[in-house]
Amino acid sequence: MIKQVIGILILMLLIISAFNSTCVSEQRGTANTDEINTRNITMKSTPFDEVDQFQMIDYNEQYHIDTSQSAAQSFIPTLNVLTRTQLFMFEWNPVDYELLVSIRKDLHGDDLTKITLIPEGWLMEKTWIEFDFDDIAVTPGETYYIVCIGLGGDMGGPGTMDNWCYGWGLCKDGRSYPNGCSYLKSGSSDRWVKDAKDYDCCFVTRGYNDPDAYPDLECHGNLRWANISLGGNVTGNFTVENVGFVGSVLDWEIISYPEWGTWTFEPESGEDLTPGAGQRTVEVSVVAPEKKNTGFGGKIVLVNKDNTGDRETILVTLTTTKSCSHNFGFLRDILRQYFLSLAAALKI
Repeated sequence: MIKQVIGILILMLLIISAFNSTCVSEQRGTANTDEINTRNITMKSTPFDEVDQFQMIDYNEQYHIDTSQSAAQSFIPTLNVLTRTQLFMFEWNPVDYELLVSIRKDLHGDDLTKITLIPEGWLMEKTWIEFDFDDIAVTPGETYYIVCIGLGGDMGGPGTMDNWCYGWGLCKDGRSYPNGCSYLKSGSSDRWVKDAKDYDCCFVTRGYNDPDAYPDLECHGNLRWANISLGGNVTGNFTVENVGFVGSVLDWEIISYPEWGTWTFEPESGEDLTPGAGQRTVEVSVVAPEKKNTGFGGKIVLVNKDNTGDRETILVTLTTTKSCSHNFGFLRDILRQYFLSLAAALKI
């Protein structure tokens, strides 16, 4: 009986050992795991988000991140809200400057969300560090970028006292993550360059699907002009704003306006408007119709280019005077010339 129990225990230990080996293997090549160890935190699957994109294979090499070099990794999400990311990092020597991590839709564009890593201790070994920034809306199937910028430090040469900076782990097999690759930017240059060998950084992104995580067009203002001379020019403005989910981008345009008068809008449309950008002002200029003592009305209609059901209306009214002011100007010029001629004749 005791031998049977011992045999069962040995068999169970072998099964557990094999299972643990499988989990370790999966953690390096995929992100199909409930737990990933991070610095000062263990990030587990929650009801609120899940693993989306990942590249977890490390070739024991890294990109250095400091004032002399920044790095980025592109990825294509399948979930429409991005909640956080993890990067596999370490420090060559104790780093005393901050690391800025952000998400961008365009490498040369603005940050959609960002967070700063404040140094605490020495990352002597590569560690999965979590960057839990504010949740943002993203468009599944489109390309985004994780951007890492050092706010100080200097890599220097090997073996020198200046050899201190962050290192971001990478994989030298370009097939490890087919939906993106790494990019580098030197010093103060604004030019990002794709890695010629299609290397990938070590990263994990998490998120969830939210049916309301989209941009929302909102406009404010009305245009009212009264007693305008025939053919006179009037101006006004109204505002356009994205009041949708944080991180969403709005592409909008004016699709209709009154047929009377001659209209000019600046701008007529806009792209990539985020909620954080606030209101954008549209300047309006109108040449009034040549119709005296008449009231005109109508509306300007704006639409979300990605959702035609999301539209806003600006009301417009304009009234003209009973007579044309430039006719008075013409008469004034005639009278002026007459009096000048009369003065010359009388030698006044």
